[in-house]
Amino acid sequence: MKIINLCVAIFLFGFKITIAQYTTTINSNSPSESIGAYSVGQHVLQAEFGNQFEYMKHATFNDSELIAYAADLSVRYGLFRDELELVWDFTYQFDRLERNIGFITTANRNGILRNSIGAKYLVYDPYKYNEKRAKRWASEIDIRSWRANQKFKWRNLIPAVAVYAGFNLDFDDTYPYNNYFADFLVIGLANAKDQPVFSPRIGVATQSHIHKNWVLILNANYNRLGTDFPEQSLILTVTYNINQKFSTYLESQTINSDLYADQIFRGGVAYLFNKNLQVDATIGGNIKNTPSRVFTNIGFSYRIDRHTDNDAMSVKRYKRMLSKKKRGK
Repeated sequence: MKIINLCVAIFLFGFKITIAQYTTTINSNSPSESIGAYSVGQHVLQAEFGNQFEYMKHATFNDSELIAYAADLSVRYGLFRDELELVWDFTYQFDRLERNIGFITTANRNGILRNSIGAKYLVYDPYKYNEKRAKRWASEIDIRSWRANQKFKWRNLIPAVAVYAGFNLDFDDTYPYNNYFADFLVIGLANAKDQPVFSPRIGVATQSHIHKNWVLILNANYNRLGTDFPEQSLILTVTYNINQKFSTYLESQTINSDLYADQIFRGGVAYLFNKNLQVDATIGGNIKNTPSRVFTNIGFSYRIDRHTDNDAMSVKRYKRMLSKKKRGK
């Protein structure tokens, strides 16, 4: 309920105009499962591809096994302003399910695992241009002490905040409610195969640049609202930028629903080929056996950047606008 209340509160009261920070290098959500608060920028089209291989074993069903390959695609486009982006997430999976109930049988399956459309909007950016704040922070700089300027500052914990709203379109019943073991129905959950075609999803994403090379991201999501089996998830991601090319991350994801609950851990690395191309790899798993999960993912992100200085109210442009107004007076 805390996750639901957080999502609803920010959706109802959080919207405000900000000066977004468009980045000159690609801003990808891969390889983690979380999403950052910042959008790709107006007139930027970005595609994030992933190839995941996974092995599962379910102790409840006599160690029935699943070997799966999934192809992921996330398409993001900045629309109208730098704070807003449209997002399409799509996953198609091929797998081999070995059932060990009574006698061993094998099924080769394929189908749509995820198909969702939504929009993300940056509602608060602590780094937006603010004259009073800029003067106050500038006054804290100690030109005589490198250590004083490199140490942790509590204000860095103030996060950028974005909200997400969208919906799932489930035309394929191969994996209802993303349940890989839907064939093993539990008494009382007979309607677990009857996922509606349309179901809403909402979320909140925060992003804190806690130090020069450290970024902290937190996602609270509520998926399949109004269905028989809604799902809540909380994702915590810590990213460390080794240098201008390499970055690493560690992530924890908590999933909770009547069909499936889990604690999943991931870790990986990303390499920036150039300002518009990134490759990445990740590995992860969980600590339970219903089912146990081990997976790896290899992917890349590419963007077509048509962003211009006139698309966003950047800090420099904002200063020029203020200067012109003062001269006009």
